[in-house]
Amino acid sequence: MATWLCLLVVTVCGATTTTTTTLPPPPSSSCDAVMSSFLQLLNHLPDCLPSLNQLISIQSEMLEIMRERQPNTDEHTTDESVRPRHCQDLLEAGDTGQGVRLVYPYPERPDQGVDVYCDQTTDGGGWLVFQHRTNDSNPRENFYRPWAEYQAGFGNLTGEFWLGLDHLHALTNLSHQVLRVDLADSEGNRRWAKYSTFAVGQHGDNYRLTVHGYSGDAGDSMSPHTGVVFTTYDEDNDGISGNCADRYKGAFWHHTSDCYHTNPNGLPLVGPVTNFTGIVWYHWKGWKYSLKETSFKLRPSLHFQLYS
Repeated sequence: MATWLCLLVVTVCGATTTTTTTLPPPPSSSCDAVMSSFLQLLNHLPDCLPSLNQLISIQSEMLEIMRERQPNTDEHTTDESVRPRHCQDLLEAGDTGQGVRLVYPYPERPDQGVDVYCDQTTDGGGWLVFQHRTNDSNPRENFYRPWAEYQAGFGNLTGEFWLGLDHLHALTNLSHQVLRVDLADSEGNRRWAKYSTFAVGQHGDNYRLTVHGYSGDAGDSMSPHTGVVFTTYDEDNDGISGNCADRYKGAFWHHTSDCYHTNPNGLPLVGPVTNFTGIVWYHWKGWKYSLKETSFKLRPSLHFQLYS
C-alpha cells in the first residue's frame, strides 16, 4: 500500500519536481508503516496539484470526444433482434393509429426493410394491409397487371395497392398468420371475414394459398380458394380451360370451379353490374355487384409463438 502511494506521487509529479522520496525502514507495526509513508507523501502533494489538475482536464476532454463518437442506438440500431418484422411488433412497442411503417420481414436479409401499411386500430391492431381497393382513390389504381408486378407489388400505400407476392410469402413464413378482410358496399354497409390460418407459398410453387378457419359476417368466400396457385393474365396457373384472370379481369388464386368466389383485384366498377368482372365477394353481394372497398390484412396469430 505504501509503495503504491509513493509510486503514484512520484509518477504524477515527475514533470514538476525532482524531489526524491526515501522511505524509512518500516516500523514494527504494519499500520504504523503505512501511516508513516502516507504522511511523507502528503508533504509533496502541493507540488503535484498542477499536474493532477492537468490530468483531470485531459481525461474530461477524452470522455467528451468518446461520447460524440458513440453511435446513437436510439436512431440506428444494429441489433437485428429489436427490428420490427411485422406491424404486430410495432404495436407491442407502442405504435398507434394507421399509416406507412418500415418492417424487416426477411431473416436471411436482415437489412432489407419493406414499407408497409399498418392498421393498429381495427380489431385490436397489429394488422399489416397487403391489398386495398377504394372508390375514394382518385385516380383509381390499375390492378389488371402482369405476373412480375404482382410478384413485386404496386400502387400507393396510402391509396390503392398490392403489397407483392414475394413479401406475402416472407411475412407468412415468419409465423402462423391470421387473415382479416374488411368490405364495404356503395350503400354504406360494411362486413368482415376472418380466417385463423393464412399462408402464401414460395415462388417455385407459384405462391400456393392456404386459408381456412372462417368467422365473421361477410360469408366465406375465401376457403374455396385454398390449395390453389396464383394466376395473372400472362401467367395461367388456374388449371381449367382459358385464363380466369383474363376472363374476369382480376389476378388472384383462381380455382378450378367457376374460377372464383371472390375477385378483389377485378375492375373498379361500382355497385350492381351486368357482368362478373368487378370487385366481388360472392357470399355477401353475389356475382354481379362490385364493392366500393376491400382491405386484406394479416397478423401473427396470438395462439402461436411469434417467429419461432
